[in-house]
Amino acid sequence: VEAFERSFEELRSMRQDELEDHARSWLVFEVAGRHATAVARATAYAIPPETSERAARLLKTWSQIRLDSLASSFSRNQLDGFSNDPNTWFLTSQMLVASQDWDEVRSVAARMRNNPFLSRVFAGYSDFLEGLCENATGRVERARELFQRLLDRLPSEPSLGMDASNTLDRMGFRSEARAVLKQLESSYGNSGEYWFAMGRLAWEQRDHAALLVAAEKAYSLEPTRLENVNNLAAALLINRARPAEAVQLTLQVIQKAAYQHGSYLNHAFALVRNGRTAEARKVLDDLPLSALTNEERTFWRLAAVELELADGNLSMVAKHLPDISEEFLYPVQKTWVEELAKKVAAPNP
Repeated sequence: VEAFERSFEELRSMRQDELEDHARSWLVFEVAGRHATAVARATAYAIPPETSERAARLLKTWSQIRLDSLASSFSRNQLDGFSNDPNTWFLTSQMLVASQDWDEVRSVAARMRNNPFLSRVFAGYSDFLEGLCENATGRVERARELFQRLLDRLPSEPSLGMDASNTLDRMGFRSEARAVLKQLESSYGNSGEYWFAMGRLAWEQRDHAALLVAAEKAYSLEPTRLENVNNLAAALLINRARPAEAVQLTLQVIQKAAYQHGSYLNHAFALVRNGRTAEARKVLDDLPLSALTNEERTFWRLAAVELELADGNLSMVAKHLPDISEEFLYPVQKTWVEELAKKVAAPNP
C-alpha cells in the first residue's frame, strides 16, 4: 500500500492523476482494511465526471467501498447531465435504493418518466422504483399497484427486469418477482442462473410443479453445478418422481459437497423410495437430531414416517406423525401427511 501511495502522490504532484487513478487508490485502501482512508479520499474528490464511462466508474467504485450515500448529491447535481445514458441512471437508482434515500429515489423515478428517451428505455422500471418508496413508508398495497405497472410495461432491456425481480424477491414480494422472471424467459431461458432463480422462487412459494420444471431446466444447462444436482434431487423427491434418478443425484451431492444435514435427509428419502430401508435407517440414525433446525427435524420425522411405513411399523408411524410441523411442508406433502394420518387413525376393520 505504501509503494502504491508513493506512486499515486507522484502522479498528483505532476498533475497527471485521472479519475481512474483515484478510484483505484480508494479500492486499494479498502482492500487493505483502511476503509476510513478510502472514504475520506473518495468524499474529498470533487471533479465531476465528464463522460458516461467515467460516471459509471465513479458510481461503481463508491458502491464498492460502501459509499452509496454519495449517489444522493450526484443525483441532485450531476445526473441530469447524463440524460442520454440509461446506465448512469440505473447505477444511481441502485445506489439510492441501497442507501434508502427514498426522496431522491422518487425524484429519479419522476425524472425518468418526464424524459421521453429515458421513459422509453425504463418503461415500468420507474414505477417499480416508486413502489419501493411506497413500501418503505408502509404503503404496501400502493406498492403492489406500482409493481403491477412494471409487469404491464416491462423494460426492453432484460437486465432491468432481472434487477427488479431480484429486489422484489429480497423484499418478500415473491409473486411479483416470479411474474417478472416469467416474462424474461425469452431472454434468459438458456441461462442456468435464470432457472436457478426460478427454482428458488418456486421453493419459497412451495410450488412443487414449478420447482421440478425449473430444477430440470437448470440441471440440463449446468449439470456439474452441485446446487442444481441437489435442487433436482429435492424436486424429484417432493414430486415423488423418478426415485432411481433421485438416489443417484443425492449420492452425488453427499460425495462431492461439504457436509450438510439436508443433503443426508434427501438421501434418506431417496433410499426409502428405492426400497433400501436398512440403508435409510442408518442415515437417519447417524443424523444428530438435537443439532437439526426445526425445519430439518420436520423432514427427519417425515423421512422416518416413510421409512416405518415402508417397513410396516404403523405404531412408529403414529408416533412420528404428530411431531411433523406442517408449516415447512409443500401443499402436496401436507396432503400426503393428512391422508396418512386418517388411515393410521382409522379403526381396523
